[in-house]
Amino acid sequence: GDQFTSTWMALATTLEDFLFSKSPPPDTQTLEQHQADEQIDVKILKLIRQEILPNLASLPQEFVDTLMKLLNRGSIHTTSTTMFDSDSVAFPMKEEFAKLCFETLLEFSFFKETDDKEETQLSRLALSSLMQRCRDVLLKYAEDERLNGEFPLPRARMFEISFATKPISTLLSSLKRKVETRPNI
Repeated sequence: GDQFTSTWMALATTLEDFLFSKSPPPDTQTLEQHQADEQIDVKILKLIRQEILPNLASLPQEFVDTLMKLLNRGSIHTTSTTMFDSDSVAFPMKEEFAKLCFETLLEFSFFKETDDKEETQLSRLALSSLMQRCRDVLLKYAEDERLNGEFPLPRARMFEISFATKPISTLLSSLKRKVETRPNI
């Protein structure tokens, strides 16, 4: 009920602060420590995906909106953001976490047809977040491509653009099936 809205919003703030800490990791963090940190983040995301989002009907809309924004933020994996270990070897930031955020957005974007108003609203929010993510990735890709000139972009960047456009393909397939199964009016 409304009496717990502040509790849910406190949880949203806590999740944001934990998953997207403003404090940089220690300079001495190793690849193993980085991977262990990411696994904790992945476990928290799985908890959100499996235990919180399926219970949409009992969640305040503001909390759901915040979760969608967090998932969108987490799904944006930028290959230019890297960390370096003590031997100056770069390793990517939270690839598994970004992928799981993206998959969660995708999962909650394509609900089956339902009369449930809350499920429809979550689907719209997730779809909006996915489309915003795709737009951001495409714009960044176009800018990087322009700046790189004739040099090819890194393989990870190409993978990211491919992964970001997948929901567009899924959405188009879903819309096509819906149109094909719709009776002629």
